[in-house]
Amino acid sequence: MDHCKYCGCLGLFFGLNKAGLCPTCQHMVSLEVGLRTQSVREASKKVETTLNPQSKIAGLDIVVENLGALRKYEERGIPVMSGSPAALLKEARLKQQGIIIETARSERDELFAQVEKVPELEAKRRLYTAFLLRVAEYKQKLDEPDILDDLETQARRAVHQVQLSAVVKAALESEAASRKEEAARKYREAAEFLKKADVDEKFRREQMMKLNAKLKKLGKPQRPAP
Repeated sequence: MDHCKYCGCLGLFFGLNKAGLCPTCQHMVSLEVGLRTQSVREASKKVETTLNPQSKIAGLDIVVENLGALRKYEERGIPVMSGSPAALLKEARLKQQGIIIETARSERDELFAQVEKVPELEAKRRLYTAFLLRVAEYKQKLDEPDILDDLETQARRAVHQVQLSAVVKAALESEAASRKEEAARKYREAAEFLKKADVDEKFRREQMMKLNAKLKKLGKPQRPAP
């Protein structure tokens, strides 16, 4: 005797439809499948018609979520839609990930162009930080998140350079005001930060030489970074 493909009850007592479902499960499955199929259809249309990358990603999130739920029925042998939910899910995920990677790279280019136009160091830092948060969100959606590691590294290094610039700027202001002890302390602070910061090694060496020159001028030499 066959069992309901969803709840497992015996068809002997309740009877099964052509899909192998008992009356209770038939109603429940039909309702969920209808709602999820409609969501997939509407979100897919949005993805195809919008030019906004974020809207495309959001639409594909909905498509992937609902196809994932429909795939579970397919795995139980319950027909839910024309076409295979598993195959459609694989196709949607590939499209989603391609758009995410393309969008992240495009946003990186836009970020660097925008930062060049912003004079305030704190404003630059906020821009980089916001980008890093978006990259972290993008990586959570990717099967191979390390594909965005380079973008993340570039932005993180830029943030550290901005933070270093802020400390050096404060030191220069103290030096210009003849507050030598204060200036030396801030240059040392900058040097210590530079030793640990995630920055390009060439940049680290060049900046350390400049800081050492400043500290030597103030009579406070700083040991070079290892």
